[in-house]
Amino acid sequence: MAPDDTVLLCSDGLTGVVDDETIVATLTTSKTPAQAIDALIAKANQNGGPDNVTVLVLTYEDEDSAVQSTVPIPIPIRSRHDRPDSDFARDLGRVGMLGRSGPVYTQTHDSDNSMRSIFTRALTIVLGISLLLGVIIGGGQFLLSRSVYVGVDDGEVVIFRGVNADLGPVALSRVQERSGIMLDEVMAYYHPILEAGRPATDLSEARRLLLDLPRTSTDPPPGQIRN
Repeated sequence: MAPDDTVLLCSDGLTGVVDDETIVATLTTSKTPAQAIDALIAKANQNGGPDNVTVLVLTYEDEDSAVQSTVPIPIPIRSRHDRPDSDFARDLGRVGMLGRSGPVYTQTHDSDNSMRSIFTRALTIVLGISLLLGVIIGGGQFLLSRSVYVGVDDGEVVIFRGVNADLGPVALSRVQERSGIMLDEVMAYYHPILEAGRPATDLSEARRLLLDLPRTSTDPPPGQIRN
């Protein structure tokens, strides 16, 4: 390098949005490297500043020279495509290094995006399944808590809370109230109805069904319902 030569080192955040002619003009008219840096960063931000802007201006000074030149001699670099349809931010984001034959591209950027996309999809699926299970479990619990029927437990007519079914080894109902009325005290034709479960709209209707059971005795004792 010769005395008063100036070198500009910058990121694509500057060259991507500020053309080379403007960079040269800014370096030429700036009185100091600090002034040139401030002006270049300001121009990048005025043009949108979509990427990080890093600017470094190096000025070579002759140790024997008493007077410093205020006119920098820039070394222009070209790292953008001057096409209106080009996406410079995405193109330059894939640049791994600059060689003599031009930019050498790597797959790191695309690989990171691919992994991020896979993780996002997997997380979305997990959250969707969790939400669906929550709705099913919550709805099932609500349904079981609202359902009532009259059935048989150990030969006794009782009121059940839930649904007369089993989910594998898990029973979907439980005894809500016992009546003290044995199944053999009820007319035989009504046994299949009780064994299948006689549904009721609520607990009050289930108690009325117990009182209206067709009993084998002509004068049956009133059923005594107990918890």
